[in-house]
Amino acid sequence: EHDARRGASDRRDGMAVNRLIRRLDEVKTLTGPATTHAVDELAAALFAEAANFAAAIETIRRSAQVIIRGGARWLQFRPLIIESAPGAGKTRFADRLAALSGLKLVYLDCAAMTNLTPILGQDASWSGARHSEIIEALANGRSANLIVCLDELDKLRDYGRHSSPTPSEALVGLFEKRSAANHLDNYLQLNVDLSFINWVILVNDLSRISQPLLDRCHVVRLPPPSPREIADIAAREIARRGLEPELVGAITRLVRAGKIRSLRTLHKL
Repeated sequence: EHDARRGASDRRDGMAVNRLIRRLDEVKTLTGPATTHAVDELAAALFAEAANFAAAIETIRRSAQVIIRGGARWLQFRPLIIESAPGAGKTRFADRLAALSGLKLVYLDCAAMTNLTPILGQDASWSGARHSEIIEALANGRSANLIVCLDELDKLRDYGRHSSPTPSEALVGLFEKRSAANHLDNYLQLNVDLSFINWVILVNDLSRISQPLLDRCHVVRLPPPSPREIADIAAREIARRGLEPELVGAITRLVRAGKIRSLRTLHKL
């Protein structure tokens, strides 16, 4: 019946679709910090590594605690958009959030995309179509409350036919609990529950994001890290990596001289 609905003629495509469906049919768990105290500990650990993200950390903490008080016994928070200048360490923050919470991270570089297929997939009846990265992670993983990071969503370009000049508009349904719970996947042509996903969206320019999407997210605007914050982060990283303590003074002098102005430059050094 599924093949007939799709009008699929390629047996291999049908097998690939059915494999995904079987894996998505398996019971998935909901994991991560499951109490308000555990969420506080996660926030403290994140703050110790990324103090300049205090506003984003507090937003996640409050949102997760509200959901836990509502009966959840897993980590979930309202979709979050973080805006900052390049080099503030947003990507690393998303990576550490996933690592410290124990959740799987699906990282999607939107600046490298030419269409929405990695996020929404494409109908398998099309030549060269494929499933989304999100569906693949759900199918092959054990947990339903992934962290999906859409990096540089403001730079996403969709060159497909009849595409919107503001591609982020097509993602609005993913960020509403009710519509996400019955998301019609383009590749499978079946409804998939994406309502437990934790969304972290990283941008440099909020003006390029559609207003309907902004309305469905917490938005945090981060100022560039101050020289003191960069120096403090450098000191912690040097200690964590077991490097020579003398590097702290040398890097601090470079920061004060204005030769290191971003965390991207710091981590490259």
